[in-house]
Amino acid sequence: MEVFKVQRGLANGTNEQDVNALKVLQGQYQQLQSWAGDPCLPAGSTWEWLKCNTDDLPRVTELDLSGLGLSSPLPDFSSLIALEIIDLSNNSLSGQIPDFLGTFPYLKELKSYEAQGWLYSAGAKPFIHL
Repeated sequence: MEVFKVQRGLANGTNEQDVNALKVLQGQYQQLQSWAGDPCLPAGSTWEWLKCNTDDLPRVTELDLSGLGLSSPLPDFSSLIALEIIDLSNNSLSGQIPDFLGTFPYLKELKSYEAQGWLYSAGAKPFIHL
């Protein structure tokens, strides 16, 4: 078992806005709470449910929350502005589709979000009301 200790004063680490957004997700969903430490570093050891770029201050580029049994409305994680892929498939999310999901400037793919008769799936813009 390897143990890493993160101390103040590190020159590099995952972008602070991204870390704060991930903390919001972890606060909402118990399934994500076992992950700790820097989510993107060291390279090759990112948290299982995300991918990061290789910038000096890495940004989260993919959020894979598929099949985790998530329920309740999504909390606001809009500060993850480098996201290119979000996978919310195979969960039991409730409530309306949050407006912030339409604000990610680099988003290429949003996979299977279903809530209260709304469906958004990969490449389907705008949201489709069923």
